[in-house]
Amino acid sequence: MINIFVFLAFFPSLNSFLVLTTAPQYDESKAREFWYYQVMSECNLDRIQNWNVAPVSSLYPNITEIHIIHNYTQTGANLAYLAYNSQTNLVFLSVRGSHNSTNDWEDADFLKTDYEKCNGCAVHNGFYHAYLDLKDQILELFVNLNKKYPSAQTAIFGHSLGGAIATFAFIDLLEMMKIDFFYSYGSPRVGNENFAKFCNGKLGNSKTARITHFKDNVPHLPFTFLGFQHINGEIFYSNEESSQYMVCQKEGEDPKCSIQFNFINTDGGDHGKYMNFSMNDFTPACQ
Repeated sequence: MINIFVFLAFFPSLNSFLVLTTAPQYDESKAREFWYYQVMSECNLDRIQNWNVAPVSSLYPNITEIHIIHNYTQTGANLAYLAYNSQTNLVFLSVRGSHNSTNDWEDADFLKTDYEKCNGCAVHNGFYHAYLDLKDQILELFVNLNKKYPSAQTAIFGHSLGGAIATFAFIDLLEMMKIDFFYSYGSPRVGNENFAKFCNGKLGNSKTARITHFKDNVPHLPFTFLGFQHINGEIFYSNEESSQYMVCQKEGEDPKCSIQFNFINTDGGDHGKYMNFSMNDFTPACQ
């Protein structure tokens, strides 16, 4: 999860009622499955590797080929893991969000850096360098798993800071192969308007969803007045228990979705609870 800093700039209901839909590509059952995999990224390394933490391991027991990428530097401690679900024939990448105080440096480093894949694109410096810490291993392992299971579907997802890192991974991997699913949970804004437009041009090749939960504060960050803009594809869960959602219509940020709440009225408690399953309640059991 992203932590809220003194400097404000960085400072399972099974049946959801679909309020508005023009995006049949959103698969809520997949969103729920991916979220369970996502909360596992908060566990100790051996608990992830052994896949032995209920309820996730009991709901999805057929997880193999687990590869953990863990990088620790003075300015961040980032983790992602890749795995294969033999029952559903799925290769996936899950990227952990901010996990401890060392990630604060990455979250707070909101100055922009150039993004060379597109003209005029600039991205959050901390998020991008967090990705670069993991990039080589992510690309190599994902490509290798895809080659080993060529008929498998592929999915990339992340929560919070992990959603930002997953965005960069999605762009790079999409140049190498088909990515079937790209979902994020409580992702912050990643880059400027040009970067958002560049990403939006890539999203149609995959089933994508930028999922937000009620008054989660992190999707409001970094603030738009700092020159950041969200990518398209918001799926907004409009109550605490995630029993109903909207497929948001306006490009980037729909005023009927998460942005309807002023930042001072947001709630950090909504950041760790998606799909009515709390990461904060789960993680103490797997430390």
